[in-house]
Amino acid sequence: MKNRVTTKHTTNQQHALAHQPPKKEKTMPDYLIAYDIAAPKRLQKIHKRLCEEAIPLQNSTFLYRASPGQFEHLWQELALMSKNEDDLRAYRLPAASLCYEYHPKTPEGIYCL
Repeated sequence: MKNRVTTKHTTNQQHALAHQPPKKEKTMPDYLIAYDIAAPKRLQKIHKRLCEEAIPLQNSTFLYRASPGQFEHLWQELALMSKNEDDLRAYRLPAASLCYEYHPKTPEGIYCL
């Protein structure tokens, strides 16, 4: 009889858990990073660094998913590599933004709609 009570208690716990709303996953923000670098040597360094951390979308455009602290760290590194004649930009994308991509080599996390 003791086993029945334990089983019933476990079943009630499972039933209660089944009715709880699903937990929302905490997602990190997305950043769109683009550049126009004047010197080929700096261009290669910045491109290589971004390829280590972000998803290349086009030759000079990247999608970077990271915490604000991680983004600041990467941004400071990129700022140290660039010069005044370079154009380096980043835009934080809204949380509910849609990404459209029309290419067969879709990186994971980018959806064709």
